Amino acid sequence: MEEVIKAFVGKFGSLPPVLTFIVMVLTIVSYFFKDAISKKIQGYKINRQNKKSNTQQTDTSQEVSQPYRFEDLLYHDLFSVIFEVKSTVKHHQFDDEDGGETKTRVFHDFINIMLEEIHDSMKRLVTMIAMQHKNGEVSRDELKQLIRKTLNSIVDEYCTKGEYHLIDKGLNKKDAEYVVELFEKWRAETRASVNARMDAIFASSFHTTNFHRTLAIYELISVSVSLIPKDGIRSFESMNGKFKTIQYD
Repeated sequence: MEEVIKAFVGKFGSLPPVLTFIVMVLTIVSYFFKDAISKKIQGYKINRQNKKSNTQQTDTSQEVSQPYRFEDLLYHDLFSVIFEVKSTVKHHQFDDEDGGETKTRVFHDFINIMLEEIHDSMKRLVTMIAMQHKNGEVSRDELKQLIRKTLNSIVDEYCTKGEYHLIDKGLNKKDAEYVVELFEKWRAETRASVNARMDAIFASSFHTTNFHRTLAIYELISVSVSLIPKDGIRSFESMNGKFKTIQYD
């Protein structure tokens, strides 16, 4: 301790006596209580870290527990995908050697009818599901039945509307039926995959609520819609020579 005092006297000899005394007292106190002070500082740091961690956990918990509404699905990416597919299809042209101009117009009209039906029906489905759950969660079987019924109705509607439109534009009933049936033949694989995945979604324990099951279905339909240009182009390309003599107003 004498050495410490001498060191301070030599270091702070130029300071006024009172200040030198105060510095020495503080230093001596700090020396004797250094362990207690160190523990106090360490405890303060730990408390700050714990408070920060608890705050982050609370924020994350609030974010996770934030209630979702079925109406939120009215703004699902599916509807953006429909718009993008419309833009893609609009720029596709078939070769002139196979009645390309007529085939292109028929293709554009039919795909647009299909996309509009999907858009309107999937919007309505959100409203129907929200009404279905107005008084609380319903069984997954009830939800699955409503969704499957809507998806089947979409196919029936765009096929019927497409056929009527083609007849109104100049195709006879046989040719109109041929166009619709061939398109659906190429779409059969995609639709079968959608049905299989929908069954898997409703059988899975991973999707714990009807909202999450519905969200998964909308993701699935988004993928299905993105495949429409490929399925449509393949089906129309297989209609060799069919549009060479057709008058399409």
